[in-house]
Amino acid sequence: MRVIEELKRRNVFRVGLAYAMVSWLVLQITDVTVPLLELPSWAGKLVFLLLAVGLPIVLVIAWAFEVTPTGIKLQSELDKTPSAPTPNHRRLDFIIMGVMAVALTYFAINHNWGGSQGHRDIGTASGQSIAVLPFVNRSALAGDEFFVDGVHDDLLTLLSRLGDLKVISRTSVEQFRDTRLSIPEVAKKLGVATVLEGSVQRAGGQVHINVQLIDAANDRHLWAESYDRELTAENMFAIQGDIANVIAQALQAVLTIDEQSRVANVPTSNFAAYEEYLRARQKLVSREIPDLRQAVDHFHTAIRLDPDYAMAYAGLAEAYQLLLFYGDMSAAETIPLMDAAVKTALGLDPKLGEAQLAKAFLLQVKGPGDEIVITFEKAIELAPGYAPSYHRLGEHFRGGLNRPDLALPLIRSALELDPLSPVINITLAEVLSDLGRYDDALEQADHTIEIAPTYASAYNVKAQFMAFLFGRLDQALELYEYSAELDPHSVGVYTGLAQIYSQLGDDVLAISNIERGLELGPDYIFSHFIAAEVYLVAGDRERALRHARKAHALEAGFWFPKRVIRDAEIDNGQAAVARARYERFNPEFVGQKTPVIHSINVGAAVDYAYLLLAAGEAEELRRILLPTLDYLSGAIRGSTKSGCWPCWEIETGHSKHWHKLLPRDGVFAGAWILNSPPWIQSAMILAFRCKEKFWK
Repeated sequence: MRVIEELKRRNVFRVGLAYAMVSWLVLQITDVTVPLLELPSWAGKLVFLLLAVGLPIVLVIAWAFEVTPTGIKLQSELDKTPSAPTPNHRRLDFIIMGVMAVALTYFAINHNWGGSQGHRDIGTASGQSIAVLPFVNRSALAGDEFFVDGVHDDLLTLLSRLGDLKVISRTSVEQFRDTRLSIPEVAKKLGVATVLEGSVQRAGGQVHINVQLIDAANDRHLWAESYDRELTAENMFAIQGDIANVIAQALQAVLTIDEQSRVANVPTSNFAAYEEYLRARQKLVSREIPDLRQAVDHFHTAIRLDPDYAMAYAGLAEAYQLLLFYGDMSAAETIPLMDAAVKTALGLDPKLGEAQLAKAFLLQVKGPGDEIVITFEKAIELAPGYAPSYHRLGEHFRGGLNRPDLALPLIRSALELDPLSPVINITLAEVLSDLGRYDDALEQADHTIEIAPTYASAYNVKAQFMAFLFGRLDQALELYEYSAELDPHSVGVYTGLAQIYSQLGDDVLAISNIERGLELGPDYIFSHFIAAEVYLVAGDRERALRHARKAHALEAGFWFPKRVIRDAEIDNGQAAVARARYERFNPEFVGQKTPVIHSINVGAAVDYAYLLLAAGEAEELRRILLPTLDYLSGAIRGSTKSGCWPCWEIETGHSKHWHKLLPRDGVFAGAWILNSPPWIQSAMILAFRCKEKFWK
């Protein structure tokens, strides 16, 4: 007891408690400032070690010395008789109470005492959502940017596999690289509750990564960490896994066993292969042909360095698919290359979402089939936060299956994950157009242009709307011409200009533009599709037939090339050959009592009906044509606010040459006009339906 009393008298307890609380405060400040100042991770550990070593020293000093009004004296020189509290006692008490007040305030804020919005509510505030902003390159070499961006991209990919999280895609967060906006402003634009910032620095064989997770509601740091590791593949994946786990915990996300396995997975132990993979992924971003070919080379190098690198095979398949879409590779070249890469990737890792998505792309290239939807859904199941999977499945429902109603929720899901993607935004405009919501479609096209004013395709789509939904050829022409300034190598710009000039009756400019389109995209189906139209209007039936055959060879599903081929076969006495072609590609015409007519097969339906008319098969003609006319009348009624689509070609006097596209019997002209709304001449359709001699 005498020892305890002596410790109290000498203020050892007070000094020890004050020292502990001040040390806690210093550690809290260190925890925040170390990542902010991008100090090495050992800085915090050093502070803790110094404070721990200092504790016994301070206690010894408190035992041996006393601060008095006359200076510091040894305890042995003081009167040991108990007395009233000294000013020194009171100073220590004030220090202890002050630090305790700071500590209580900190815990009240951090743990939401008093009902304030805090950590637990962050995830539910906007769907357990996060935006990972582009990492800052702190390396001495600018050439290391591929590595920094690759690490950022890899982390996004990892987080996209966690079903409870809403993770904003790279396209959208990239727009906030080096932004001057505050964290709350960025979060509001992206619709998220939290934001992760970070920086990467590598020097020699070491990597230094700083990250900090921020609550967007109050700009408060929820967590921060610095990683100093040897530069190995295993360490890079371990760091990413640790960050993913912390984010999941902070946002109250529950990870399944499969998701925990994905977070802990090490795709490759070969750092050189990992570097090549990162280089390849960054080359895919631009979608430019030279970069895509370099991406293929980098993926091949990664595979050579690590033949068991499943993600490299999946990336290789994606690169080939992009070369088919943006480059000059044909389907015949692409399919076997994609097939081999996809099979190897899935053989190495059947649960790799990227490989399932590549397989879905491959199946699309091969042609229609039920497995396409199943495979896309599998890819979404494995990576539920990956926007392109929703987008591509939505596009498949829209274009491949003529189900824009099913496409709409998928495209909206993609936009939730990638709200500033111009590609997904303009796809939404096209889906709304397919659903007959033309004003909404135009508004969405304008929104896309607002968020991506240099995205040429948005102007192309709006031009199509203005021409073929609203009959404004003048505005369509201006939009196409501006798009050509933005992207002078776009095939779609020149095919669009060719259509507009052809409708305006300027065959010279129409042919000039379509030839430019054919030069840029010699194997692009729409170049030949539009070329067949343009040359037919210009009176060059031989060239029209040549391009129609080319378009049909590239994609047999389009109806207009079949029409041009049909007319040539009729002229040559081969109507039976033409009829067999329609029945082969549209079996519903012969296999259903009342065929279901929709936007995909309506053109083929009226052209097939013409063959029935020429053959004198009145009953078959009625069976096909009645549902076709019902569909066309509905299309006309739904095309304008007034409830009837006017014949804008006659009203404006622009399309003086379009009569050359009419079939041989002018009485039935309305049913044979192209199936885009401006090309459906309602007056002719109504006259056609009321023509008594037809129904007798």
